[in-house]
Amino acid sequence: MKTKILTLFLVLVSSVGFIWASDTQVNGIWYDFNESTQTASVTYQGNNSYGNYDRYSGSVTIPSSVNYNGKTYSVTNIGGSAFYGCSGLTNITIPNSITSIGSSAFYGCSGLTNIIIPGSVTSIGGTAFYQVPNVIYNGIANGSPWGARCVNGYEEGWFVYSDSTKANLKACSPSAQGTIIIPSSVTNIGSYAFYGCTGLTSVTIPNSVTSIESYVFYGCSSLTDISIPNSVMNIGDLVFAGCYSFPVENSIRYAGEYLIEVVEDTLSTYTIKEGTKWIGFSAFAQCHNLTSIVIPNGVKSIGSYAFDMCDKLTSVEIPNSVISIGREAFYSCYNLKNITIPNNVTNIEDKTFYYCSGLTNVSIPNSVTSIGEEVFAWCNSLTSIVIPNSVTSIGKLAFMGCSGLTSITIPNSITNIEEKTFCYCSCLTNITIPNCVTSIGDGAFAVCSNLTNVTIPNSVRSIGDEAFAGCFSLTNVTIPNSVINIGWRVFDECDSLTSITNYATIPQVISTYTFYKVDSTCILYVPNESIELYKTTDVWKEFVNILPIGAKGVEVETMTIITTETTADIAWPQVNGAYTYELVIKDSNGNVVCTLVFDVEGHLLRMAFSAPSKDGAPRQTQSIGFAFTVTGLDNGTTYNYTITAKDNNGSTLNVETGSFVTQGVTTSLSNVHNNNAQGTKVIRDGQIFIRRGEKTYTLQGNEVR
Repeated sequence: MKTKILTLFLVLVSSVGFIWASDTQVNGIWYDFNESTQTASVTYQGNNSYGNYDRYSGSVTIPSSVNYNGKTYSVTNIGGSAFYGCSGLTNITIPNSITSIGSSAFYGCSGLTNIIIPGSVTSIGGTAFYQVPNVIYNGIANGSPWGARCVNGYEEGWFVYSDSTKANLKACSPSAQGTIIIPSSVTNIGSYAFYGCTGLTSVTIPNSVTSIESYVFYGCSSLTDISIPNSVMNIGDLVFAGCYSFPVENSIRYAGEYLIEVVEDTLSTYTIKEGTKWIGFSAFAQCHNLTSIVIPNGVKSIGSYAFDMCDKLTSVEIPNSVISIGREAFYSCYNLKNITIPNNVTNIEDKTFYYCSGLTNVSIPNSVTSIGEEVFAWCNSLTSIVIPNSVTSIGKLAFMGCSGLTSITIPNSITNIEEKTFCYCSCLTNITIPNCVTSIGDGAFAVCSNLTNVTIPNSVRSIGDEAFAGCFSLTNVTIPNSVINIGWRVFDECDSLTSITNYATIPQVISTYTFYKVDSTCILYVPNESIELYKTTDVWKEFVNILPIGAKGVEVETMTIITTETTADIAWPQVNGAYTYELVIKDSNGNVVCTLVFDVEGHLLRMAFSAPSKDGAPRQTQSIGFAFTVTGLDNGTTYNYTITAKDNNGSTLNVETGSFVTQGVTTSLSNVHNNNAQGTKVIRDGQIFIRRGEKTYTLQGNEVR
C-alpha cells in the first residue's frame, strides 16, 4: 500500500515540472534547476533574499549550459533580481541560450558599463536595469524587449543590443554622444525605460513600436530630438516630464493620433493639429503662459492634469467629440471664465475644476451621471449652477468653498448629499433639498454663513455630523418626522435660530452638542400630543419654550393663498362648531401631496409633510381664522386643495376647494360648498401613506411598495 502511494506521488510531480534543485552554486553562479525541462535559471544566493548584495562582482560570464549531478541543463533564463544590488559587477556576458531576463535582474548594478543582450531574448522584466546609471535601457514587465544607448560619449560606457530581425549586432560608438536607435524588433517601450537618463540627447523609434508606457523619458533633461512614428497608438503618463531641453518648436509631441505632452511653458497660444484623437496626461500642465488653446473636433479624450496650473488660460472650447475629461484636467486654472461640458461626457472626474476661482459659468449637459469629489471646490466666482436630473451622485466636497454661489438646483435624482458637499458656500441663502434625498452627509452645509432657511424633505432619514454647523444666519429649521438620526453638532453655532420645528412624535436621541450655542429660548415646535414627552427627554428638554405645531390666528374672511416658488401660505376662516380642519393638497393628476389635520385651536394633529408654522402670516379684516405654510412644493406647478371642517362627531360642516400656482402670485378664492370624501390612508412605521386603487403613494406623490 505504501509503495503504491509513493509511485503515484512521483508521477504527479513529474507531470507538473519538479524543481530538482534550487539555489545551487556551480562554478560561482547560482542556479535553479528544472529536471522536467532540463533547463536552468540564474538566481541568487539565499532563496531569493534581497539582503545578500554584492555576491557577484567584476566580470561574470553566464554559460549556455551547465552540468549538475551528471546531467546537462540549458541555461535559458536570468531570474528576477538575480544580480540585484550587485554594485561591484562591471561586466556581464549573456549567452544566446537566454530567452528571458526577469524583473529587477540587474537592479542597482551601478558599476555595470558593458552589456550585450542577445537576439534570443524575447522578454525583459520590469526595472530589469533600473538604477544602472552608466547604461540606459528600455524595459517593462509582460515580455517587452529593451534597448540601450551610449553614455555621455565615454568609451567605456558603451552598450550593445540585439535586433532580432538581423544577424549582426548594433553597437553604439563613443562618437554617438548619447543617441539611441531602437531596433525594429521592439513593439513596446516599457515604463521607466529611459527614466533619468540625463545624457540622452536623441532617440529614434521604429515603426514596429505601438506602445510607449508611462515615465519612459522622464527626467531626460538633455533630450532634444526624438522621432515617434504613427504606429504608436498608446502613450503612458508623464512620458516627457522633465525633458527641459526641448526647443519651443519641438515642444508639442505627437504619436499617431495622440498629443503626448507639452514640456515647455513658453507657449501663449496653440492650435492642436487636426486628426488628434487624444490629449495625453499632463499635456499642457504648468504652461503658465498659455492663454488660449484650440481643440479640434475629433478629439475624444482630454487626459488627467492636461491643463493643470495653466493659470493664464482664460477660455477653452471643448468639442462635442470629447467623451472623457480626466481628473484635475483644469486644476488651478484660476483665470478660466466659463466652460461648457460636451454632451457626450458622462462623468466629471475628481477635482476637474478645482480652484478655478475665476470660473463664473458652467454648463453641465444631461449626459452627465456623476460629479466627482472636489470638482468645483473653491470656485468662488461661481454664482449659480444647474445640475441636471441625469446626475445621480455628487462626490464629497464637490462645491466646497464656492463662496459666490447664491443658488443651486439639486435634482430629484440625487438620493444622498455627501460629506461636506456645500461647506463654506458663504453666499448661499436658501436651498431646497429634493424629496428623493435620504441622507445629508457630515458637514454638507457647514459654514454656509448666509443660509437663512432650509427645507428638509420627508424622505430624509439621517442628518450627519455638523451638517449645518456654522450656519450663523439660519433663523428657522424644520425637521420632518422621517428623520431618525441627528448627528453630533448638526446645528453647532447656529446662534440666530429663533424656531425649530420637529415633526417627530417620538423625540430623536441627540447629543448635548447637536444644538451647541443655540439659545435655549429658541422656540421648539413639536406635535401637540408629544409636548410632555419632549419636556422630559434629554437635551430637548433644555428648550424653555416647547409649543405645539400649529396655525397662527389671523383675520380672514375667505380662503387666501400666497405662493412663492416652493411654498404656499394658506389662510382659512373659522367654522362655528368645527372640531377639526383637514387640509388636503393634490397635484394636477390627483395625487395627494400632503394631508394636514388641525384641532379647534389650529394646532397640527396629524401630518405627513414638512410644513412649518409661519409667524408673518397674511392678515385681513373680518372674521378670525388660521394660517399655515406648506413647503417643499414644485415651482410653477398647479395644485388643488380641499379643506374640510368637521364637528366632534366627524360630521362635515364645511368644505372649501380651489387651486393655486406656485409662482409668487397672491390668489383670493371664493368658497365652494360641497361634500368631499377623504382618501384612503395607510399608516406604516409611524408614517402616513395614500392608497389609490392597487398602488400606494407617499404624501409627496411618490409610489412605494
